[in-house]
Amino acid sequence: MRSLGKNILLKLFLIKWANSRGQLESLLIAAYNTNPDNEKLQSFYKTIIQQRFTIN
Repeated sequence: MRSLGKNILLKLFLIKWANSRGQLESLLIAAYNTNPDNEKLQSFYKTIIQQRFTIN
C-alpha cells in the first residue's frame, strides 16, 4: 500500500512539474503514445486531450 501512495505522489509531482513549465500537453501526449493500450489513459486522451489541445 505504501508503494501505491508513492506512485500517486510521483505522478502528481510530474503533472505539477510539467504544468509549471508549460509542458503538460507534451507530458500527456507522451504518456498516451507510450501506453496506447492503457484503456483509462486512452479514454482520458480521447475525451479530454483531443478536445482541449491541438494535436499535431
